[in-house]
Amino acid sequence: MHFNLQVAGKTDIGSVRTNNEDNLGYDTRYGIFVVCDGMGGQAFGERASKIAVDSVLGFFRAGSNSRNTQIVGKIFDGVSGRANSLARAIQLANQSIFEESATDPSHTGMGSTIVAVCVEDDQFSIANVGDSRIYLIRAGTIQQLTHDHSLIMEQVRRGLMTMEEAEVSEMKNIIVRSVGVE
Repeated sequence: MHFNLQVAGKTDIGSVRTNNEDNLGYDTRYGIFVVCDGMGGQAFGERASKIAVDSVLGFFRAGSNSRNTQIVGKIFDGVSGRANSLARAIQLANQSIFEESATDPSHTGMGSTIVAVCVEDDQFSIANVGDSRIYLIRAGTIQQLTHDHSLIMEQVRRGLMTMEEAEVSEMKNIIVRSVGVE
């Protein structure tokens, strides 16, 4: 089965911030789709999310020969080669943001969430870091496919807090993982 993909993307600054720290990108030739939400204040969050999107797209555009020689981070057992490529691309984004933040002490804390999908034939590989999400919408239902890496959701998973308590918590914006911070 082959999918006919139609893609559109839009970000919104929202009502709280003065600059948009979101970035997105895709390349249908390589079946890669990425959304990032930067953090770090001022232009640094915006820069981090742009580096992340560009790194992931660049990794897939470099071609399979180059990808096979770019050993970034670890390889995961029990997942497809395509899923490992996605993981390596995100680890490359992490490394790229971290290196950029190390060039200037004022960039400390620069990072981004990331959520990405790789599509090949009828197979989808998904990955996320932080609290950006992927949902499957099918037959009138919505199913969240990713798990948030946030302080609140960690507490819910450990049974320390209910979902009802999480929804009203003042700590719901604290994430425990992001790309580029470490």
